[in-house]
This record gives sequence, structure tokens and C-alpha cells, in this order.
Amino acid sequence: MNVSLPACIESLELHLRCLQRTGLRFDGLAAQRPQTACALTPEERLAALYSENAQCRRCRLCSNRTHIVFGEGCAEARLMFIGEAPDSASDAQGRPFAGESGQLLTRIIEAIKMQRNQVYLTTVVKCRAQPDDPGEDAIEACRPILQRQIEIIQPEIICALGPAAARALQGQASGANPARGQFYRAGAVPVMPTHPPELLLLRPELKQETWIDVQRIQRELESKPSREG
Repeated sequence: MNVSLPACIESLELHLRCLQRTGLRFDGLAAQRPQTACALTPEERLAALYSENAQCRRCRLCSNRTHIVFGEGCAEARLMFIGEAPDSASDAQGRPFAGESGQLLTRIIEAIKMQRNQVYLTTVVKCRAQPDDPGEDAIEACRPILQRQIEIIQPEIICALGPAAARALQGQASGANPARGQFYRAGAVPVMPTHPPELLLLRPELKQETWIDVQRIQRELESKPSREG
């Protein structure tokens, strides 16, 4: 079985933190066995993943960034929104979808009877690209981080905001775009590609198509039992 280096590092870090929590002590070769197993929460696993990559320099985009924009929201979200790359507002604040496009995305989320803090927001590339196209090298450099985020959160549905995000979730940085408005699968997770909010600001006539797409997501989520249930 092939295991990525980031996953190995995360696993080791989480294991050490578990040992610290349980108060496990070693006396010579004899160890006191903890009474209960330790399980880290998704929030803690995301925090460890962020810490591991906080000084990332795996591609050229690191040289011009203000902040790494890792992601934010519910660590056990049923729905993830994944864009392409941070814009200037996100780069300045260190938060995904922080500017005018983020305000529009928040209204879209609320229109399907959810709150921004109930979903998880991130981007394929974690640093701002100048010009806006991040390039295949940056997408490939960030792919392991995105994969780990999805593994930790385990969303029921992903909304891919823009063709570059949809292609990246298919495992390719270039090539044919997945059809907008049609579910496909990234592993076991259904993905709905739609227009990114920054495009909707430039072309408001596309909002109706995005509204149709997110309504399909809403119906799909409502057809499933909630995690609380």
C-alpha cells in the first residue's frame, strides 16, 4: 500500500499527541497501558494538517503570498465548497472566499437553508496565483493537502466552483472539463460542478444556472439522513 509522506507525518504527530493526552509513562521497558483509547476530533486533525503545511514551499506561489489560505468551516460538514485559488482579499485575510465573491457565496449557501459555518470552504491551491491561473505545478503540489482535507471531513457532497476545481477533483490538472450541473464522483464522493462566484459577479446572467445546480445539491442532501440522526 502506498502512503503519502504528509499522511505519514500526520499519523505520527497525532499518535504522539494521543500518548500525551493519556498520560502514558515509560519506566525502563515497562509501560503503563492507558485505560481508554484516544481519538482525535476532525477539528484537531485539520489543525495538525494545517500546522504541517503552514510553511509550505513546494511550488513557486509561496514567493508572493501574504497568507496560506487553508480553509475554514465545519470539520464534519456534509457539504464542501472547493474553489480554484485564493483571490487578493483571501490572500490578505488568510480566509477562503473573503471578498465580494465570498459574500455572494455566503448568500448562495443561505439560499439552500444552510449557514456558512455549517459547510467547509477551501480551494484547490492554497496560495494566491499571480496571474490568476495557478498552473499545473501548483495544483499538483497542493493536491495531497486537499485530499487529506476531504479524507478528514468526509463530506457527503462536494460543490466544485469552476472548471479547474472540477478537473482537479477528477485527478487531472488539464483536459476536458466535467459537465457543469451534472454529478460525477471523486472517489466515493458525489461532486457537482458549477460556476465560481467571481464569474457570477462578472456575468450575473449565469446566476440562474448556479441556482439550479445548488438546488440539486440541496435536494440530494435532504434525501439523505443527517449525521445527527
